Amino acid sequence: MGMISTLTAGLFCGSLTNTPALASVVDILKNSITDTTSEAARNLLAEPVGVLLAYPIGVIGVIFLFQMGIKFWRIDFKKEAATTAELTGISTEELENVNVIVTNSRLAGKSLVEIGKSGELHNIVVSRRLSRGGTEIEVPGPETIILKGDILTLVGHPAELKKFQAHFGIPSGRDLSLDASTVDVRRIFVSNKAVVGKSIQQLDLYHHFQAIITRIRRGDVDLPTHGDMVLEAGDRVRIIAPKTKMKEISKYLGDSYQRLSEVDYISISIGMALGLLLGMLPIPLPGGSTFKLGFAAGPLIVALFLGKLGRSGRIVWGMSLNANLTLRQLGAVFFLAGIGLKSGYSFYSTFQSAGFQLIVLGAIVTLATALLGMPGLSVGIQNAVQPAHGRDVGTAHAACLPRLRQ
Repeated sequence: MGMISTLTAGLFCGSLTNTPALASVVDILKNSITDTTSEAARNLLAEPVGVLLAYPIGVIGVIFLFQMGIKFWRIDFKKEAATTAELTGISTEELENVNVIVTNSRLAGKSLVEIGKSGELHNIVVSRRLSRGGTEIEVPGPETIILKGDILTLVGHPAELKKFQAHFGIPSGRDLSLDASTVDVRRIFVSNKAVVGKSIQQLDLYHHFQAIITRIRRGDVDLPTHGDMVLEAGDRVRIIAPKTKMKEISKYLGDSYQRLSEVDYISISIGMALGLLLGMLPIPLPGGSTFKLGFAAGPLIVALFLGKLGRSGRIVWGMSLNANLTLRQLGAVFFLAGIGLKSGYSFYSTFQSAGFQLIVLGAIVTLATALLGMPGLSVGIQNAVQPAHGRDVGTAHAACLPRLRQ
């Protein structure tokens, strides 16, 4: 079947659910039309969007193919999650804590910094310490000396705790987390813009408040901490600190749920303006011709750059998870509404002339692309996680020092 270029472009965008490509196609058509108010121009601009009847096939086809792949390769998600956690150090399991009595003479007399540099602490945080013969629980710092007979509270994933509990000593019958006479624990929202975008090492909470972060809840997952981890708006950090310091720490980190629900329109406006300017910038090509990134690729590239940058002075480019999800849903609604308004009047005529053929071709493009991408995806994931094997992510005590074993 011979197809005009606009229908082919719309077929490609719909079958691969590629919205930025669709925006680029429409942008090119607008620039090539002198009179955008005419009926012919309206029909031409609606043609790429009108064949987004391939869009449902693009979504359903990929889901169906991956479900078939799961059954064909007999993928065990629990086993895959365990393997991924071992390679990357990030697990979906809840973090736990255990109390141990230090009996390892090789650790006695060493500070937590020395123990960390020697590789004795891996994905483990020491949150509390009761010195031998002491009566008051303290929050250990990087220079805290560990002695035989000390009781330590270790925080980490269950698999890591089982591995290192015996390395430190023997289980203790005393649970230090039940004693809140001097040391307290609290979950605090990160909402202060002065804190967002900074690493735990830069905050240096132990130096200022004698406090450490034992875990960070981001979304629905508890993450083990290390000095290089950057705090994001909306993170819920678990703080271990002296009871007298909790109010100061709460004020410093923000702890405002209302602020997390607010959208920073200044940073969004600046980012969108920079993206549109980049999209309008003519880029020269050999032979004297030029091209533009357009209103889709320009903002996308700027967003990737600003997302990596994190913050610029007082301007924070990221946003909290709940505000992010709200904007995503609102954007999806506007996208679907825009499709309906732009192509609704030409949908029937397009479907009547070549609707079935477009659906079949869209399904072929979707399935062929997914089949070609699945082996590459598998190899890419394997290569991505392989260098992370044995990676040392340090401990919360790296907040005062560079990353352990660097």
